[in-house]
Amino acid sequence: MAKKDILRPRLRGGRFENGAIPLEFLGDLAQLHKMVMDVAKWHYLQDHPTRQRVPSGFASAVEIQLSSLERGSAIPVISIFAIQETWRGELPYERYFSDAAESIIEYIRSAVQGFSESSNGHIRPKLLKHFINFGRNLRSDEFIEFQSTSGRTLVRFDQRIRMRILEFSDSRVAYTKKSAIRGAVSEYDQDKMSFEMQPIYGQKVSGRVHQQYHDILMDAFNGYQGDARALVEGVGKYDHQDRLLALESVERVTVLHPLDFHACLDEFRNMRDGWLEGDGKAPPHSGLDWLSEAFRRGYPDDIPLPYTYPTYEGGVQCEWTIGQFYIEIKIDLDARKGNWVRFNENSDFSVFEDEEILNLDDPSAWAWMAAKIRDTLERAE
Repeated sequence: MAKKDILRPRLRGGRFENGAIPLEFLGDLAQLHKMVMDVAKWHYLQDHPTRQRVPSGFASAVEIQLSSLERGSAIPVISIFAIQETWRGELPYERYFSDAAESIIEYIRSAVQGFSESSNGHIRPKLLKHFINFGRNLRSDEFIEFQSTSGRTLVRFDQRIRMRILEFSDSRVAYTKKSAIRGAVSEYDQDKMSFEMQPIYGQKVSGRVHQQYHDILMDAFNGYQGDARALVEGVGKYDHQDRLLALESVERVTVLHPLDFHACLDEFRNMRDGWLEGDGKAPPHSGLDWLSEAFRRGYPDDIPLPYTYPTYEGGVQCEWTIGQFYIEIKIDLDARKGNWVRFNENSDFSVFEDEEILNLDDPSAWAWMAAKIRDTLERAE
């Protein structure tokens, strides 16, 4: 069977570093398949301007497959196969599918470089709708590297570039992405299995869930007056200003721990400069984004959550009281460093057992912190 490899996207960061591809990301690869097919059809019509549509056998003549997975992070090899015997070993319309793959890469490259008047020459603007779903499962620490067959330098596709493409294609486009929303469940309709949620940061949003989440939603709804909070994970629909419009689908619902770290950071997003008696700097949202992701990656589930507060300087302070021990880390969100101290309240308060400046971009700093907390738990009276 005739075959040609047309794309070798290298998946980098986060969940891809062990060479595996999460099952949820297969939906993004399926969307890439649809985009290649549609762009190939567009290229054919560009070459045949008198035609209104592609030949009836265009889409059925070849099959686009994930043919293999190469080593080196995770590299899915996307190939086209001839599936009609009448082609006698040849790849029908092969040039158009190869051109489609090249066009997609070059369009992403033009987005990275800031676009130009010729950018839409790579892809028909109407086809950019595929970027609404392609890449939506990428996390903030993940990206895809593409390289064209011409050997040009690698081009990086991440959530920032995806957003740039969507904004360029239509300033009012709505897009979807994986979402984790923390807040209070203010309404719940058991018959329709629908709910309304007031996020800690942002506007009220609604969604529908499966019956399996009934008990959890009831717990969250019944605890609304008592400040109970839930985490709803799924796919959110956003406007061009990155405002959440609705939850298109819900994949998981959990009731949050009262000290949930990410919920605390969401509270800080509502702060403004002058929050402390007319003074005090509000933590920058970009810094909170970074800290939330760093904490998710580096802080183990088997140790106690800290009490979390904003600092006067616009940072974040975490505190643990474990038996007779007090631990504190003041985090500078701009420098991405933390000033860690630990002391025994039964001894001289001026003498610290530990005092360290930690680089919180370094995974070893989080491992060191976890080891100190476990040591404190063992020594606590």
